[in-house]
Amino acid sequence: MKFYPCVYFLVLATLFSVQILAQTPRPTASPQPEDDGEIVKITTSLIQLDAIVMDEKGDPVTDLTVGDFEILQDGQIQKISNFLFVDTSVEGSRIKTRSKTGNQTVVPPTRRRINSTGRVITFVVDDGSCSTSAAGMRSTRDALKKFINEQMQANDLVAIYRTRSGSSLLQQYTSDRSQLLKIVKKVRWLPSLGCGGSGDFFESERQWQDIPLKEEAADSSDGETTEERNRRLKEEIRDTNRDNKIVGTLGVIRYIVNGMSRIRGRKLMFLMSDGIPTLDESGNSQRAREHLRSLTNEANRAAVVINTVDVRGVTNPLFISAADDIKPDINFGSDNNSTRRVSESRLAQSRDLQSGLALLADETGGEFYRGNNDLSVHLRKAMNLERGYYLLGYEPTDEVFKGPKFHTIEIRLKRPELRVFSRAGFVGAERQKRARRTGDSELYEALTAPLPNAGLGLRLTAFFGNTRQKGNFIRSLIHIDGSDIRFADSEDRRKKAVFDVIAVTMNEKNEVVDEFNRTHTVRVRQDAIPFIKENGLVYLTEVNVKKSGVYNFRVAVRDVNSALVGSAVQIVRVPKLDKGKIFLSGLTIAGAGKDELPDPSSAVSLENAVSLVGSKDISAIRSFSAGDTLAFGYRIYNAKPDRSTKRPKIAVMVNLYQNGEIIAKGSPKTADYGRQEDWARIKAKGSLRLPYNAPSGDYALQVVVRDLLTRKTASQWIDFEVAN
Repeated sequence: MKFYPCVYFLVLATLFSVQILAQTPRPTASPQPEDDGEIVKITTSLIQLDAIVMDEKGDPVTDLTVGDFEILQDGQIQKISNFLFVDTSVEGSRIKTRSKTGNQTVVPPTRRRINSTGRVITFVVDDGSCSTSAAGMRSTRDALKKFINEQMQANDLVAIYRTRSGSSLLQQYTSDRSQLLKIVKKVRWLPSLGCGGSGDFFESERQWQDIPLKEEAADSSDGETTEERNRRLKEEIRDTNRDNKIVGTLGVIRYIVNGMSRIRGRKLMFLMSDGIPTLDESGNSQRAREHLRSLTNEANRAAVVINTVDVRGVTNPLFISAADDIKPDINFGSDNNSTRRVSESRLAQSRDLQSGLALLADETGGEFYRGNNDLSVHLRKAMNLERGYYLLGYEPTDEVFKGPKFHTIEIRLKRPELRVFSRAGFVGAERQKRARRTGDSELYEALTAPLPNAGLGLRLTAFFGNTRQKGNFIRSLIHIDGSDIRFADSEDRRKKAVFDVIAVTMNEKNEVVDEFNRTHTVRVRQDAIPFIKENGLVYLTEVNVKKSGVYNFRVAVRDVNSALVGSAVQIVRVPKLDKGKIFLSGLTIAGAGKDELPDPSSAVSLENAVSLVGSKDISAIRSFSAGDTLAFGYRIYNAKPDRSTKRPKIAVMVNLYQNGEIIAKGSPKTADYGRQEDWARIKAKGSLRLPYNAPSGDYALQVVVRDLLTRKTASQWIDFEVAN
């Protein structure tokens, strides 16, 4: 297949030029957050935590006094020195009582109003993990619609995050129901990258694992038996699941919590997830629990309550269906009963997935909700409790902050018929302020703060690449909405737009691992502005990555003329290519005939960093029509060469999905890649015609490759839109 450049790209290219300055974006002063009105305080002079009390009917209890409570730290009763009730109901919206105990006397209650922002509510939709299910995403979407239409209050600030990806649009907190409903429509099921055959999307890949090879015999020089291979694959999938959770789900939550620490008051978060696994390959949960505890400690200090919802609803992990294809065992009393082994394994897996959700909720004063197919019931119960909360404080001893030890806190009630929700403890170390980096600016704030202004519209497409010269890197295509771009007069009588850009990779602790920053000046003729306003610009950048792993790749762009800032995020997996496992780069996709399939091996230069948008069917936008032919490209890494031909033997399968359901399933075909410059990094491409009756909506293209010599598979996918 050949791709030919479009003539209008050459014509339009003469209308503008780009000037690149290798400099740090100009810093701007950021307002410091106010320190008064803190809800949770963990200092050497005061430990203060929030708590909610519920009666037997599930309704909040708001009339308790300090004498109804006890606080225990590490099992030792503490003297309550501060007591407060905050009324957050629509009718009250005020603080009702505040008291100081001393010599058994309580100061009469005083009243003051809380801040005017109302409730701050965050929904985290966990659509980026290997355990994500299509049914769970449908239930989540329905529950969010019901919440917005039926339960959301006028002064609520609500945001919806997705662990798979995010953009400026999704990261905005808003009270606009219509805007939130538009975001909910985008909540859909797609697989996480690098799941290695786990999840609904990769059912075709799992079925393909054991297809007998007729033409080529497997190379068994590695001496690996079938049982060993299956065990290895299982461990790889489990490790991938856990890594995706740590960097993806927990990384997004940590990102939100970090921004929430700047906002006064009690903040609510709902994690809508199929589960968070905690066990590693040896059955040990210590590493995962350390990550979770680090996160809950930050959430507690930021006064964020995490309610977790198991979106699977009512499940029966012991259920065995015909699809399981379990061989009958005539020795029903033996330890080798296949049915029992499968049931026990699924039960253990189900409990493991729930354990992480339970821990997040228990340690932050939230609730773990499960066992109902109507998830809106869970949301209604949780929001019903948010009519007010108690603040209780005590003075800690000097020993508490002498080391980073976790100290348990238990708030007890002297009325046994009531139930209290409170935080489980804290790490005994003063919270260190994040060091400001050189050239810090509002762009870095956009990368870390979950409350950006409604600003520059961005769409991010990021994928992994590797070359002998550069090693590992993440290439990104950023589409900038043209309607948001502001032009100013240039010295040469043309018009100019100036962009500050920052791109970073972040690890599971939201620490910057690698980064890139530039300032770009785009100069155009006056008659080119309407075209750019309608179609936007595409910005191409690249960040070198030193170590393999799963990263949050984040970008922030500021239009200097308008001061608008936009940000976007995507999870990118950088593999360990020295392990010898076959792996695919990310897919790029465009309309057939477009010279617009980015080659990961090509260099990003000053001249090609910013380009015009000639149509919607390019890799950065991916909007097509029914009947269009799509061209896609990718790289194959680490395919094993045949001993005689010195070339790999690879089969390829291409599948098309709509709304999580397969609508066109390809058959495996042996690929001929012709001449290659580097057989360790095979350059591959293909095409697919969309059905002429394809309805408008969201789609996904999946490419699955199999190394016929090692029987190992790898897969990647990319989403796109059909807009007829």
